Amino acid sequence: MSLSKTIYDVEESKRITSRTDEAKLERLLAEYDPFKLMRLRQTHDIWHLITGFNTDVAGELGLKAFELAQTHRPMAVILLVGGLLKTLTETPEALPKLFDQIVEGYQLGCQARPLLAQKWETQWEKSLTEWQEELGILPQSIAVHPT
Repeated sequence: MSLSKTIYDVEESKRITSRTDEAKLERLLAEYDPFKLMRLRQTHDIWHLITGFNTDVAGELGLKAFELAQTHRPMAVILLVGGLLKTLTETPEALPKLFDQIVEGYQLGCQARPLLAQKWETQWEKSLTEWQEELGILPQSIAVHPT
């Protein structure tokens, strides 16, 4: 192979890598959409009520799995892994409950309508049960585990 062909191949490889890096950057920027992040923070407690997940570690990770199913945010995976590692090292006996909540959260997130898109502020008068029915989160599917 000639030197010019080798140089061309190397430069072409860099250009393709550069395009790949640009795509990764675009995905990362989309991940940090300020509105999306603000909305997730504003409605976090509402999501707990709607899904039925408690605010203990298992409930938080169940909700994080729900969020992962709904939004595909990489940060949700990072927090899930962090929670699992912390539990594994500090209270390994809690892992079964944790996994139950994570599985339930992910499955519930897959079947439910998108919570991030809801305009909670315009429908405060709607009952919790009405919201759950409308969003496809039925009481029998809500994860309830003793603490």
